[in-house]
This record gives sequence, C-alpha cells and structure tokens, in this order.
Amino acid sequence: MTKAGAKQAAWQKSPVSVGNSPRERLESREDAIISNAYALFQEKGYARTTTSEIARLSGVSEGTVFNHFSNKDALAAAAIERFYARLTEEAAIGVQRKKNTRDRLIFLATHHLENILESQRILQMALLFDFTLEMKADNPLYRMNRKYVAVFDQVVREGILKGDLPETVSSWLLRDTFYGALEYAMRTMLLRGQREDIDVFVTGLVNMVLRNEKSAPQNIPSGPQLIKLAKSLEKTVARFEGLTSIENERK
Repeated sequence: MTKAGAKQAAWQKSPVSVGNSPRERLESREDAIISNAYALFQEKGYARTTTSEIARLSGVSEGTVFNHFSNKDALAAAAIERFYARLTEEAAIGVQRKKNTRDRLIFLATHHLENILESQRILQMALLFDFTLEMKADNPLYRMNRKYVAVFDQVVREGILKGDLPETVSSWLLRDTFYGALEYAMRTMLLRGQREDIDVFVTGLVNMVLRNEKSAPQNIPSGPQLIKLAKSLEKTVARFEGLTSIENERK
C-alpha cells in the first residue's frame, strides 16, 4: 500500500467522536455515513455500491441515510467533495513544510499521482454527473479543482519571489503542463500496472519544468515556444516510458 493509500485507509476508518448535543450527534452520524460511503465507492465503484450497504456499514437504517442525503447521487457527490477537500488540505500543508520551489513541486507531483492512482473510482464517479470541467463558477467540480490547483499557483508566485522562476513565467501554461503530464503518467501507470516509477517520473518532470522556465526568453511565450515546450514534454514522457520498458525486460 502506498503512503496515499495508508492515509486514506486511516482516514476512512478513523473513529468518529460523538458529542452530547443533538446537533453534534447529527453531524457525527452524517460524517460516518460519508466516510463509509467513500470506502464502499472506492472499493466497489458507484454501480455496485448500494445505500443499504452504506447504512449497514454505518450502523444506521437506510431511512436514516436518506434523512441526511436525498439519494445515492448526493452521497457520491459528498464523497467526491471529501476527496477534494482532503487532497487540497494535504497539498497546502505539505508545501509549507518544503523550503524551496523544487522540493515543493516534487511534493505536489508525488502527492497528486499517489492520490489519483489510489482513488480512481472516486474520480470516475464525477463523470456520472454534471461534473464537467466547464469553466463556470456554479460548477461543483470546477470550483473544487480551482481551489486545489490554487496551491500550485501559490508555489509559482512564491517561486518567482525567491528567484527560482522568472517573473514573466506563464502560470497557466506551467500549471497545465505540470498536471497534464501527471494525468498522462497516471494513465500509463494504470495501463501497465506499475506504480513504483512515480519517483522517476516526478523527478524528471520537475527538472524539465524548472530547466525550461529558467532558460525561457523573458517574455510571454509565443506560439512556436509553446509547441517547443509541448515537444519537450513528449520527450520526457517518452524517456519515462523507455525506463519502464527497460525495467519490464529486466523482470
């Protein structure tokens, strides 16, 4: 089990403190239902999880579950929101423990990859609802995602102040390159069933990002520069795949 998996297991199974007031008991019961729903959705997926199972695992009746959540979709939405809240909180705390931009980017990349690999079924549920990444303020997934990547944006701003990144760096381009590469790596690792190469990929990605930004012209990237950066990213991914192939042959 990876570090992310161990964290999630501990979080899902952590005892819920029950207060004395009716409000505290109500909130505690709702928290337990969400935690158990999360665990079942992650283990079995949306379609194979039933509200009766969630109720049984939570030690309440199915009617009690529906007193807190209107239907199974509402439970799934709560599980997704909990995943993003934990992901964002741990990202924000983690970067504050790192002193330089390189270590912060390595932490964010590792944190992202480990968690999305461990929580594929939770993230896949978002596709079942109207949770697209359409850029609208009232879109739930868009709001959660924006809050999450704001941690990366803050690292970039502080990196500029420290002189680790040029003042003219394109924040959105750096962010999209960073997380786009991580999403591609996630799919490759899932396809090949190999997750032990996270450190290899993350180190290569961060080195590429910092090297490209330090050597970039001191102006807004032009079209040809964007194409060059995209090709550089493809080469990094190709090198990563090559390393994975070599390891497969050795095994």
